[in-house]
Amino acid sequence: MKLSQRAVREFCLLTLRELDEGGLEAARVELEGVVSTAHLVRRQDNGLDLWRARGTKERQGRPRWRLLVGDGVVVSVLGESSRGQSRR
Repeated sequence: MKLSQRAVREFCLLTLRELDEGGLEAARVELEGVVSTAHLVRRQDNGLDLWRARGTKERQGRPRWRLLVGDGVVVSVLGESSRGQSRR
C-alpha cells in the first residue's frame, strides 16, 4: 500500500515526532512497517476500508493502529488504546 502525506503526518504526531524532515522520514519508515502487519477489518460506510495493525517491535508496548485505506492508499492513521478506544 502507498502512504498519503496526511497519513505520515498523523503518524508523526501520534508517535510524538517533530514535523520536520527527519521526523517525517522516520515516521514514514515506521509506518511502512506497521502497514506490512495490517489486516483488513471491514469496508466503512464512507467507502474506505478499515485495517488494523500492531506496532513495530522497536516501539515499546507495540500499540495497535487503525488505518483508513482508499484505492490502495493509507489516507488516515488513528491510534488505539489497549481498550480499543481512539487516542485521538
